[in-house]
Amino acid sequence: MRNFLLLMVALAAVSCATEQQERTVDAADKTIEQMREESLAKIDAQACADAGGEIRQEGMLGMWRCVTPYPDAGEVCQSASDCAGRCLADDDVTDYDAAPGEMKGVCEADDSPFGCFAEIDAGRRGAALCVD
Repeated sequence: MRNFLLLMVALAAVSCATEQQERTVDAADKTIEQMREESLAKIDAQACADAGGEIRQEGMLGMWRCVTPYPDAGEVCQSASDCAGRCLADDDVTDYDAAPGEMKGVCEADDSPFGCFAEIDAGRRGAALCVD
């Protein structure tokens, strides 16, 4: 009886592992090129153009996105509330030695999340980070 129970537990474990493995393989069957094609197919090109956007490949994986410019791009800011997007540190504008609360940046150019940047909030610079 004990051997029978051990056999049943082993079979149940193998069955679960096989089912999980099959699901994982299905999700991983797509090539990067197929994923890129899918990302492009999901974009409404006319809506992107109407918004003044540009369809381009972004990030390390090169997925397609509609990247839309912000109307206040490049304007001096001290917080995201001053911008349509984020307020980012900029070497041409930001005085990195400014007193706390006095640091200035520029409103980001577009809605692309990719690149290296440091946000300015309430006149203070946050940590720099890079998004691939």
